[in-house]
Amino acid sequence: MSSDTALLSRERCQCCKRYSPVGFSVPNEIWDLVIPNEFHNSPLCIMCFAAMADERLIEWSKDIQFFPVSLARHHGYLWKSPGEKPK
Repeated sequence: MSSDTALLSRERCQCCKRYSPVGFSVPNEIWDLVIPNEFHNSPLCIMCFAAMADERLIEWSKDIQFFPVSLARHHGYLWKSPGEKPK
């Protein structure tokens, strides 16, 4: 890979700048209550989201959905069976 080619990566939390291996989704009403305007349209990690919600005493755990963010899948390396090499 040349230095001119950017390597795809996971989303980076715009609050703490860490890469997020776990994606999540909450209803818009919860997001609007929890997230300050400066981060409203930015990806955030679950740790920062939870801290912001907890600081505001907003219940967020009821309607949250989690999904893995595998770096291998993100790059298109998919296995059909344990012994098969990535494509």
